[in-house]
Amino acid sequence: RITGSGILDLTRLSATSTQDVTWTLPAVTLENAGTLRFRNNNAATYNHTMAAALHVGSGGGRIVNSGGTGVQNVTLSGALTGSGSLVYSGQNGTPRQLNITGSNNSFSGGWSVSHSGTGTAILRAAAANALGTGVVTVGASGQLLNDHATGLNSLSGVVLNGGNALLKLNQPWNNSSASLAMTGGTPVAEVGNAAPSIGNLSGGASAVLRGTGPASVLTANQTADQEFAGGVGPDLQLIQSGAAGLTLSGGLDASLRLTAAQGRLALAGPPAAIAAVTQTGGDLAVNLVDPTTPSLVLTGNFAHTGGVLRVGLPPAGFVTGVPYPLVVYQGSLTGQPPVEFAEPAPAVVDYGSGSNSVITVTFHEAVLLTTLASPPEGGTVSGGGFQQPGTEAVITATPAPGWQFDGWEGEGVIDAEHPASAVVMDGPK
Repeated sequence: RITGSGILDLTRLSATSTQDVTWTLPAVTLENAGTLRFRNNNAATYNHTMAAALHVGSGGGRIVNSGGTGVQNVTLSGALTGSGSLVYSGQNGTPRQLNITGSNNSFSGGWSVSHSGTGTAILRAAAANALGTGVVTVGASGQLLNDHATGLNSLSGVVLNGGNALLKLNQPWNNSSASLAMTGGTPVAEVGNAAPSIGNLSGGASAVLRGTGPASVLTANQTADQEFAGGVGPDLQLIQSGAAGLTLSGGLDASLRLTAAQGRLALAGPPAAIAAVTQTGGDLAVNLVDPTTPSLVLTGNFAHTGGVLRVGLPPAGFVTGVPYPLVVYQGSLTGQPPVEFAEPAPAVVDYGSGSNSVITVTFHEAVLLTTLASPPEGGTVSGGGFQQPGTEAVITATPAPGWQFDGWEGEGVIDAEHPASAVVMDGPK
């Protein structure tokens, strides 16, 4: 039991070649900031292995990987239990790696990972559910590395908050209720040739979310509206799923592939040119800019099978009779996404020729007809919306079961006593 200012110092010194050291110990308990330290004193490579069970109790504990200037790897293969916070600190040389090779650990405390010098401290998940069920916070010069197909699945979250903080997913991280928050410093999350699926994704302006190739796919199952203000891409497909929204307000790489599957995927940054968009559901939100600047340019395809293209109006207002470029697609357009505006606006949508073309929006003069049922539970009415000036707009009332149509109220109704009628649109009604 190591507690308070106590240190269990596991040291191998003055080696001239690679050292593989196995420590045979009884079960170890860290509490009240007690420290387990692995140490050397020169530039040789040291590989430490400890099979003893490690329990992290009240007040938490520290694992320190220090000394020398060379590589030092520490492997913990025993059971990891407890609920205290566990600090992993790299010091002196680089890299300083801690491998957790025991599987399905019940540890429920939080981790923090950082290096106090110019090197890197790496926490590596090398077995199923290796790190327990808490949150890993990666600080300055820290790295979290997943090298097992289910290595991180039990975690409830990862926070990247420090200069050069890195999450490297060589294997998937699949937990639709876990969160990835890239909050401070210069954090990077790298999706390898894997297809992780997590819960909420968020990040600040200095964050970078990237892949390593065509197989790099990240699904964010958003349960709360979040913003990712950093850079997205290169070499990544990002899928927005879940009922809530994800807003991308930073730079988007030209190789990025986006999929809107559910909820809301909003592109709120500067006009972007990316590789492709697939929309199977939910809202894909973009903002119109002006008559000469497309909101989005796709060097590949726009494949639409479901969902709505939700469009914000130009900040300077719009001019009627002039087409505004919405989406330029240099590949092909599959399907025709219905366009809905964030605010009521009279417009006609042109989807282009279907290949190497552009979706445009042209606004026109119109007057707004507003219809409603009174009381609302009495039935439904149809026919409202923008209408051409000087026309007669058809309106229809359908009573709910147990209700009767009583009549229309308002100016310009041609036959106020009939449920199917029309309104003369000589102005807003």
